[in-house]
Amino acid sequence: MNSLNLFGRIRAVPRTVKSICFASFFINMSTLMIFSFFGIYLHNNLGVNLTKIGILDGTVEACSFIMKLFSGYLSDLLCNRKILLLFGASLLFLAKPLEALGRSFAPLFCAKVLERMGNGIQSTPRDALVGDWAPAKHQASCFGVRQGMAAIGALLGTVLAAVLYRILDNFQLVFWCACIPAATAVIIVIFGIENKRVIKQSETEKSSCGIKIKDISKFSKRYWLLLAIAAIYNCAKVSESLIILNVTTAFDLNIFMCPLILAICYISNSLTAIVSGQISDKMKSATPIFMFGLGMFVIADLLFIFGGGNPSVTLLALLCMGSYTGVSQSIFAAKISEIAPSGLKGTGLGLYNLTCALSLLLGGSIIGKTADLFGFNYAFGLSSILAGIALSILFTINKKMN
Repeated sequence: MNSLNLFGRIRAVPRTVKSICFASFFINMSTLMIFSFFGIYLHNNLGVNLTKIGILDGTVEACSFIMKLFSGYLSDLLCNRKILLLFGASLLFLAKPLEALGRSFAPLFCAKVLERMGNGIQSTPRDALVGDWAPAKHQASCFGVRQGMAAIGALLGTVLAAVLYRILDNFQLVFWCACIPAATAVIIVIFGIENKRVIKQSETEKSSCGIKIKDISKFSKRYWLLLAIAAIYNCAKVSESLIILNVTTAFDLNIFMCPLILAICYISNSLTAIVSGQISDKMKSATPIFMFGLGMFVIADLLFIFGGGNPSVTLLALLCMGSYTGVSQSIFAAKISEIAPSGLKGTGLGLYNLTCALSLLLGGSIIGKTADLFGFNYAFGLSSILAGIALSILFTINKKMN
């Protein structure tokens, strides 16, 4: 019965939300076909050290999240989320040939920045559109389905990348193949997604969706509390590039196996994203799910540290890391959208993404440097401490979040 209820809810998702889900599916498939090899390519082929890889990952993610801030503002200002979603998806598509043509660090860096800027531009209006169209009682479910579809696309992208590299034995050819799902996503955005008019609640306000600096005061204390928790746990994140390098080094894996490391994470990511959204809609408070996700984060770090090169323990660590990502991304985005004022959902999500940007940049730089100087175990140790702090704060303020 539970599984039938789950699929029944998925079928009840509005058409535009379903189109957004499929666009996310193909965008992530395309992105992961390249990203799966990016860190190992920089490190092994171009000789880039772990500190620079950590800084690079943090920098490009910061670019992405900063674009999310401005795209959120513009989506509220223009009352047209689709045009920004289309522009961002188009930049993602244009970056793929540049990544395929790149043969040195500088052009690859520029292409990656362009890709992440495109991702940032499309992400906030995408989530705001989900918030606009999602039924009030099923917000978390819709966000969970979207995140789940994105994770499934990423999972298939990693597997496809591994198969293509095994056959072609060439990074650039795999990168060229990534252009196909990126183009598919653009087509879905053009023909499958509709805007929904955002109506101001106050009759004295103008019908324009423009916002002012003073609108920031409309966000509740609960909203800012969520941002503070997000900042701490994002500082703790060990980038996927470093995780791939750690696992491939520990087990001396062939290069074509690199995407399969991420595939393991996305198996649990896709499942937990959908299921956590369903559970959240039924629960009075989402705090226990937050705490579960952060608990998985800490456990994953500890398993990486004390696994001792054991394949089973490493597999469990990857599954725990994927579970954390699936829970945190679906639930946090849903709650940010839920508690933001109705005419400022894009801005609320944008501020959330800016917070993530700054914390990821700081955390990526520190953890990358730690891995370079002291080794991966110390990097995971630092990560577990920061994640533990976020979990402790969340436990302490549990009553305030309800």
